[in-house]
Amino acid sequence: MRKITDQQKKRMFRYYSVLFLTALLILGAGTLVVGRLQSRPIQRILRPETGQEDREEKLLADDGERKLPLTVNVAARERSEEELEALFDAAEKELSRELKGANESLSRVTMPLCMPASAQDGQVMVSWSCDRPEYVSYDGTLGEEIPVNGAAVQLEAAMECQQQVRWYRQTVTVFGAAGEEGLAGALLAEKQDKTDKYYELPRSFAGKELVWYRRVDNPAPMLAAVTVLLGLLVPFRGIEEKKRESRQYREQLLLAYPTLVSQITLYLGAGMSLSQAFICMAASERKGAENILERECALLVREMEQGVPEGEAIQRFGDRSGLWEYRTFCGMLLQNRKKGNVELLPMLQNEAEKAFAERQRRARITGNEAGTRLLMPMTLMLVIVLVIVMFPAVVSFYT
Repeated sequence: MRKITDQQKKRMFRYYSVLFLTALLILGAGTLVVGRLQSRPIQRILRPETGQEDREEKLLADDGERKLPLTVNVAARERSEEELEALFDAAEKELSRELKGANESLSRVTMPLCMPASAQDGQVMVSWSCDRPEYVSYDGTLGEEIPVNGAAVQLEAAMECQQQVRWYRQTVTVFGAAGEEGLAGALLAEKQDKTDKYYELPRSFAGKELVWYRRVDNPAPMLAAVTVLLGLLVPFRGIEEKKRESRQYREQLLLAYPTLVSQITLYLGAGMSLSQAFICMAASERKGAENILERECALLVREMEQGVPEGEAIQRFGDRSGLWEYRTFCGMLLQNRKKGNVELLPMLQNEAEKAFAERQRRARITGNEAGTRLLMPMTLMLVIVLVIVMFPAVVSFYT
């Protein structure tokens, strides 16, 4: 397993130092901003404009002894009497303009009327009624029994806004058969003039003066925690990737071990020395796992060319692989290389047979694991087939 160098340790230390300093800066800056926002006293809150939704405000009420966190529902500003009159006038003009629909005039109605349920972009709710519902329905469609010479119908619309109602009346003549919530609730809700632009907060409660502040949620701790978490996860991804690559590299080396033993046995049997055998292995053209073996042999040959003794280079070759099979094989070569190939060859031939037998055993294990992994998809396919077969029978039984 590769050791972490001093330079890598220093680099990791600098990375984590910058990471935690960044998190501390975010935490401190966020806390400072929230503290500054909560230290400004307020006495009134701007209401939402007319037509907008009510807004909840998170506040702190300071009575000199403690700060109470409260949530106040600030209702949208309501229209004054003058504004309501202007709105109703505009809604009445809009209804008069749209009521005739596709008809040329209200004095001769032969097609459906347009009787909208709201006016002024939904600010005014409208509900319709008429004295002859058999002639004109609530949605403006005409009845089937209207006299050919025409009939007068009185329409009436109730326009409602802010619990104020204003009536709009119009007579039309139709022809023919058209065929178509303490302090947190009641105190803040009472005695509020909803026509005011601002929502006034009480200055005292239960004989104590109140100072109000806007309560602001502090996102800094969450941001700091997320920053630290992401920063901690980033290096682990690289570490896991390196572990996965190292594991795959060792698996390929283990797969190529029988090839190494058989090739070395072949070269030594042909009268070559160990160094010459590794040179031939490094010069071979192979693919897949054998290519990994070729690179390792080429590295061993380069070390010997640079002056590393043959025994030490072979020892490094076994240690570098990280596999006990390679270490055992290299130890066998080092122990017997001085005695010549006469005693070494039988041992290598026996080792080659064991290596190929072990490779076959691993192949069987891998095949069994593949079958086990296919069990779940096969089970799901069986369930799907059963559903396809049984569904028509179940449907026909209930129908």
